[in-house]
Amino acid sequence: MHRFKTWQLFAACVLTWGTTWFAITFQVGDIAPVVAVAVRFAVAGTVVLMLSRLRGKPWRFRWIDHARFAFQGAFLYGISYVCVYEAERHVVSGLVAVGYSASPLVTGLGAWALFKVRVTPRSVIGGVLGLPGFIPLKNGKAGSPEHEPEDGAS
Repeated sequence: MHRFKTWQLFAACVLTWGTTWFAITFQVGDIAPVVAVAVRFAVAGTVVLMLSRLRGKPWRFRWIDHARFAFQGAFLYGISYVCVYEAERHVVSGLVAVGYSASPLVTGLGAWALFKVRVTPRSVIGGVLGLPGFIPLKNGKAGSPEHEPEDGAS
């Protein structure tokens, strides 16, 4: 089995996530965020099902597992991405991406508060490291899609 190097895995994540934020900007404004997210994940789900069929993976699960899949999908992907698409209608894509980087920290703290799941210091440190992206956003204009830097400054 081929083992990928760390830099290759990191590059794949950066490429995938970076293009995700860029691609969202093409859908925003043309159709409602709820519809855009539904279409996006219907296409993605179809691709995953096709790949699982090609690889001979099982499709049958207990009804409770289906309920868990639906619950997880609705909250991890459905609602959060509707919020992302809605945010992209009002602020620039990069600002939304920086804001979304706080989600692992929020998820970890939510798991601790709601389910008493132990949050490791490593998780908190990793989550906090995503927050410095907010520092350059010192005024409200930085997040406006209409904002143009004055005098060519960025």
